[in-house]
Amino acid sequence: MQTGCRHYIRNVVGDEKADEFKQMKESGVSVEEIAKKIDAIVDGLTNEEVKTQAKKAALICKAAFSAPKRFRREQHEHKMDEEMKKYLTWLTPDQHDKLKESLRRKGESPEAGNKDEIYKKIVHYFDGTSGDTKKKALEDMQTGCKHYIRNVVGDEKADEFKQMRESGVPVDEIAKKIDEIVDGLTNEE
Repeated sequence: MQTGCRHYIRNVVGDEKADEFKQMKESGVSVEEIAKKIDAIVDGLTNEEVKTQAKKAALICKAAFSAPKRFRREQHEHKMDEEMKKYLTWLTPDQHDKLKESLRRKGESPEAGNKDEIYKKIVHYFDGTSGDTKKKALEDMQTGCKHYIRNVVGDEKADEFKQMRESGVPVDEIAKKIDEIVDGLTNEE
């Protein structure tokens, strides 16, 4: 949700102000102080429709940025379970359980879990499939990747990547662009 809020804020207030808020957050300014500045900007909007939408979004975003880490972690664990059920439907129940165990090993949150280990297990399980199961696995993982990319980079960039793919740009070149964007993200993003 925080990523969506960042994109919305950037769209409403512009890159310069959004970068200023990001800098404030990184330098330890409280969420309340940043929210006050955002509220002042929203109050100054002249388009009433945009102003009304911005006020609603501000409430949601304040809640997202103010949520305790434990709440966010539990939400993330729940989200991971949902995504596994949605994009890894081809796994056997035993494989599914082993992945869930990897996520929660040693009481760690999925955010702190060994993601490389999880990805390797998924690839290992995928390599062990064949026939219809392999076809379903490939479809699910492609759908999951598209969802992940859109979630991380936003609709505009995701549409740009889709257009590149449809126009014949090699997958390796698109992957490099995605990697550049992901490498440039901060931990919060």
